[in-house]
Amino acid sequence: MSGGRGSRGAGRKRPAAGRGASEPPPFDDDIVCEVQALFSKVRGYRRPEGGAWRLPEAGSVLTEPPQLHPRLQELKRSLNAVKNQLSDKDLETWHQHTCSTNRAGTVTAHLRTTANAELCTQAWAKFYEVLGTFELLPAEALQQGELHSVHLCEAPGAFISALNHFLRTQLPAAKHWTWVANTPTSFTGPTRRDTIAGDRC
Repeated sequence: MSGGRGSRGAGRKRPAAGRGASEPPPFDDDIVCEVQALFSKVRGYRRPEGGAWRLPEAGSVLTEPPQLHPRLQELKRSLNAVKNQLSDKDLETWHQHTCSTNRAGTVTAHLRTTANAELCTQAWAKFYEVLGTFELLPAEALQQGELHSVHLCEAPGAFISALNHFLRTQLPAAKHWTWVANTPTSFTGPTRRDTIAGDRC
């Protein structure tokens, strides 16, 4: 397991590119509506009566016989038929195509330059969005200015980086942040017997 302290002001990062520059041109109304619709997909859950979340009894889980859903099976066959046609495509051409059709493909690059985001990946953007949308951090910890976090399956560290950025930019009162993280790894030897599984970050 690895751990660390949030780099609350330690060291200097390069200034974000584009600060002080003119604002980018506005998007047209159709794009704005589509983005707002995508970002408003939020599901809520209510506590059960009695106030405690409980897992179902182990004996009641997965006890019904499996079912095949014809429509889903048809979609699966259709998807696999299309995927099988991609095997002989030139990888560079295919990569250019998927990049040009990914509507969110420029988000992380934009965040890197405008927000000066460190280790900015899709995971970074997802977690930062979650932090900004929902009140996940304990109010008591924030009031006391001390936060501890545990990160599982964390490599390469984008969630830690996103939380650090969020704390520094949105919650500067949380001055003391410590974290621990792990991620599954394996060290492969010449034979399976020599392979060591471990938790490291």
